[in-house]
Amino acid sequence: MRKTIFFLLMIILSTSAYSIGLSSGRSYPKPILFEPGLVFSEDLVMSQYKYESEPYIEGDLVEYAIITNHKDYGDYQTFTVILTLPEKLDRAGIHTLYIGARELPPTEGGIVGLTRVRKLRQFLVLYDEKIAKFYELLTPNVNEGQTTKFSFKAESLSKQKITSIEVDIKIYDFNRKLIKTLNIEKFELASAEKKTLSVEFDSQGLTSGQYFAEAEIHWENEITKLESSFKIGALNLQILNFTRNFTANQINKINIEVESKWNGKINDVYAQLFIDDEEQTSTQTYNFGPFERKEITGYLDLSYVEGGMHTLRIILNYGNEKTVVEDDINIVGEGKKKPRVRKPITITLNSTEIMMLLVIIVLILAIVVILQQRKKK
Repeated sequence: MRKTIFFLLMIILSTSAYSIGLSSGRSYPKPILFEPGLVFSEDLVMSQYKYESEPYIEGDLVEYAIITNHKDYGDYQTFTVILTLPEKLDRAGIHTLYIGARELPPTEGGIVGLTRVRKLRQFLVLYDEKIAKFYELLTPNVNEGQTTKFSFKAESLSKQKITSIEVDIKIYDFNRKLIKTLNIEKFELASAEKKTLSVEFDSQGLTSGQYFAEAEIHWENEITKLESSFKIGALNLQILNFTRNFTANQINKINIEVESKWNGKINDVYAQLFIDDEEQTSTQTYNFGPFERKEITGYLDLSYVEGGMHTLRIILNYGNEKTVVEDDINIVGEGKKKPRVRKPITITLNSTEIMMLLVIIVLILAIVVILQQRKKK
């Protein structure tokens, strides 16, 4: 049983190194608007296959599509898909055609891993009744006191015009308390029209943290709601956690988990580390992206620090700002005794004392000179 599982695992791993590819030189709208008798044509290239491969098509429009002009060049194959839409389809809404490429089982048999890939092409048949779609409420992060644009997309799926669409975007704080409402002017959607609507959001007066936005869209006696979240940033780095247990008489690694509260880059961040008010070391510098969380690393030399509970202070420096955290740490074991260093004797004299000392030295020199002269006589 173990051998079988191992064998299957090896097959999966071996096939993960490659996968058949399918590419097209064009991009298409999603969806493509249905037109009676529309001819849709797409040229594609298959590549990166290990076994014999073939193109294929599927989906509810497959009966109207063909694969043609298929050519095999060994390392890659080319083909064309032509879809000829009928005068009418049986229902309104989205219809699909999948264009794919797949590997075929080798003729010699055996267990092999085969890959396949496919592309989706969508075609929209408009509804007779008024139908619309609202989606992608985008609420970018912003910093305190700054402004940004909130937006969403609107799309008509109807043959008729959709009139008098009203939108309110309500802003809630972390506790789901309503703090602000944004209004978008009334707008219309023509048949099959797509629009991106936006409104300015000003964070003035709001503190940093997590917020929520809810767009309430009123249209043709219907209500559609979209939700999103965003952050308001402040120039602050928060120390979330750090190593608290260490071993005496050796160099210890310390990991400090830090999270940025700023919607922007903060460069050249470093931490100073103190044990019992004595500075140990500083970490290397780090760069933080918007709201990024990462671990920074430092090293503490505890060779001469005794075991027991001590106070660790971390000062995180970034620009002109600092974040300071202080907490107890536990050091296990016994540290070395610090060697005694003899302090040099220092004498401090003021200007008067220096003058007196100079006078004494001059007098002594004068006496010595007089005594030497007397000896010569």
